[in-house]
Amino acid sequence: MFGLAFGSYQVLLAKVDWNNSESCKECHADIYKEWETTRHAQAWKSKQFTEQTQNRTKADCLPCHAPKPIFETGIGKENVLRDDNRESGVNCITCHRQNQKALGPFKDTKGECNPAPTSEFKDNSTCQMCHKNTSEEWKTSSFSHEGAKNYSTCAKCHMKPIKRAAAKGGVVKEVFQHVTYGGYDLKALQESVRDLTVTVDKGKVHIVITNDCTGHTLPSGTVGRQLLIMTAVKDENEKTVDMHREVFEKGDNKEKKDTSIPVDKKLELMYDAKITSGEIVVKVLYKSTPTVKDKGAIEVTEKKANF
Repeated sequence: MFGLAFGSYQVLLAKVDWNNSESCKECHADIYKEWETTRHAQAWKSKQFTEQTQNRTKADCLPCHAPKPIFETGIGKENVLRDDNRESGVNCITCHRQNQKALGPFKDTKGECNPAPTSEFKDNSTCQMCHKNTSEEWKTSSFSHEGAKNYSTCAKCHMKPIKRAAAKGGVVKEVFQHVTYGGYDLKALQESVRDLTVTVDKGKVHIVITNDCTGHTLPSGTVGRQLLIMTAVKDENEKTVDMHREVFEKGDNKEKKDTSIPVDKKLELMYDAKITSGEIVVKVLYKSTPTVKDKGAIEVTEKKANF
């Protein structure tokens, strides 16, 4: 618990525990509650992380799942695994602590946590500490050009802005939520493939996905993530006469080829319809890891076309 002052308003609370994010929730209750629901909060203890790191024995994977405060390690440097409180994953302390100061995007804030402004929250500097590859993809995209119509940052897409006070007793203004929408959120996935079209012309099935809604490859992030496009050709009696399964997987181009859809590019698929009339059913599925069976994948969207 700690105190913050906004103008003449001051909340008097106990001293900050600089090693424990629970110290933040008294003043930042909404933010803390949101963070508790996120993959960041589960970064160290999720079943998927435990399995994929062979019970946390893959040393290269660990620092981003329980990092020391990134502003103390140094923005742009490699993360360092912290020694304590790893169960809380990527927490408030990870992203905001710097030598007994709480860094944030706003000026003119006071309190026992010694809040101080920094420009790193206005670009992708903090996010790229763990999401390096995705950040590099963003830099090559049309989304990175400040002043452009579709200019956006990681936070604008994944931490949707909202009007509210940043802390207890604070001034209502535009702040970022700490829900971190992403590959585990159906709405975010649907938004990423909203430019999907399915047409049939002269016996040819034509499927197009335009990756102009993400700012990075589709999928992005961890190697092994997959986007599946499942196509079924059905006759007038709804009997399936042909099927296609295409996999677009995030790779590192070393051990695994990267077949993800590049940012600002179109993916086009074309098949023979094989019948003169019927229905095309296209489903887009998402897998956070290739070990997930097709039946267990997230069904992102479905589109149909009659011919």
